[in-house]
Amino acid sequence: MKVALGISGGIDSTAAALLLKEQGADVHGVYMKVGHPNEEISLSKAIEAADRLHLPLEVFDLTTEFAAYVINYIKEEYPAGRTPNPCVRCNEFIKLGLLPRISKERLGCEMFATGHYAQVKNGPKGPRLFKGIDPSKDQSYFLYRVSREVLSKVIFPLGAMYKKDVRKYASLKGFEKLAADSESQDFCFGDVKSLIDKTCMPGPITTRDGTKIAEHKGVSLYTVGMRRGLGIGGGGKVFYVTGIEGNTIIVGPKQECIAYDVVLKDEIGDTSRAHKVKVRSTGEGRLFSEGVFAVAPGQSAVFYNGDEVVGGGIIVRPIFKNDD
Repeated sequence: MKVALGISGGIDSTAAALLLKEQGADVHGVYMKVGHPNEEISLSKAIEAADRLHLPLEVFDLTTEFAAYVINYIKEEYPAGRTPNPCVRCNEFIKLGLLPRISKERLGCEMFATGHYAQVKNGPKGPRLFKGIDPSKDQSYFLYRVSREVLSKVIFPLGAMYKKDVRKYASLKGFEKLAADSESQDFCFGDVKSLIDKTCMPGPITTRDGTKIAEHKGVSLYTVGMRRGLGIGGGGKVFYVTGIEGNTIIVGPKQECIAYDVVLKDEIGDTSRAHKVKVRSTGEGRLFSEGVFAVAPGQSAVFYNGDEVVGGGIIVRPIFKNDD
């Protein structure tokens, strides 16, 4: 079985390569250049890992495509008062979209693997996406928009492992230093907000009833649930960003930031309100009965039936208890 494996030089892709080789796969490493600030360092790590693993490594320059689908998306979302999710976007269009296609066309690899902590299980209706068994590392939230067609050709070797066991495994295979390294960041460019234009238009900060209490420095610098850096408060009052409307930042007490439903767009799969839902990569609950703090437009709501990802969509706006 010829498998293309996304190689970063980190512990997860290295362990995935070791596991695939043990299973008899013909593994070909692939690295995607996306133009991030530390690209040369990252590429050198990938080359070193591939060399130690005795894997051929192909480098694909996807800088233009990444800018079009991910960087431009980030730059458009923040000024519009939305909080983007670049990892969801990248997985759908680049990492598990374009990269597997190129790997098949140029290398003849029918299967594509990554070091994601998630699982694909086959059923009567085809492949289905499930959480990884390690709840602290599960990445299924970021993969919910990956199509079943793609999932049928994807392998997640680490989905049935705990991170601590991945580290032990890699260490036993001679990668002790790598196994001891700290975690890598989720988004490869680091701080997402470093990409946005800081010369934003200032505007009013108001309470929900329209009372102006301060000026903000530009909506791109704020997100729902934010408390620090607002430049307001005192007298025992604590304010949170509860919404962004046009160029106005709306603030209020924490209870005004608890959402009990959401309006979605670009929905896929089953978004029944009976399911549990994640509105960010960590934390899960029954949004529609218990309420969830800081539900930000632009983020994804991902619906689960037990451990299975059954659907999701992009949040247009949260619905609060007293909304009409």
